[in-house]
Amino acid sequence: MIDISLQHADRIIRELNNTPKAIPGVLSRAINRTAATVKTQAGRSVREMYTVKSRDFASTISTTKASAGNLEATIKSEGSPLKLTQFAYSPGSPKQRPNIRVAVKKGAKKKIGSAFFVSAKNGLNIYTRVSKNRLPIQGSFGPSAAQMLANEDIVKTLEEKGRTELGKRAEHELKRLIGG
Repeated sequence: MIDISLQHADRIIRELNNTPKAIPGVLSRAINRTAATVKTQAGRSVREMYTVKSRDFASTISTTKASAGNLEATIKSEGSPLKLTQFAYSPGSPKQRPNIRVAVKKGAKKKIGSAFFVSAKNGLNIYTRVSKNRLPIQGSFGPSAAQMLANEDIVKTLEEKGRTELGKRAEHELKRLIGG
């Protein structure tokens, strides 16, 4: 959970004393712009640390906007663990079976012993055998988008970005309202 508070709220309220009905609108616009910026930064931060594709990560994030009546925006990530084929892997073609290597985090790809590709209704994934028998087989998965976002370094980055952006956006919206 990321908690971001507005440091200059008292000054904004003082300057807007003549127009108290405008305060919630100013704050909701600032909060919504901040939420959009933090969502973008979340994608950048995750891609700096993990090899996940942008579209696979972005599809799991949803945003609820703030309104004048509810001065709270939420950015939420839900979903199941991502298939290993949604991260960097080699060889690039499923027909080249031997020596499948995967890198979930940035860095060298690691070999998955006796792995093979399976193309199914839900797309291509990497599987391994559970025993020496032909069946059963088990799909291989990496972390979910929510687990990647829970990384301490990413959380710190997003909190800092949110704090600075909320201050800038509130200042901007205030100047816009006052006409300066």
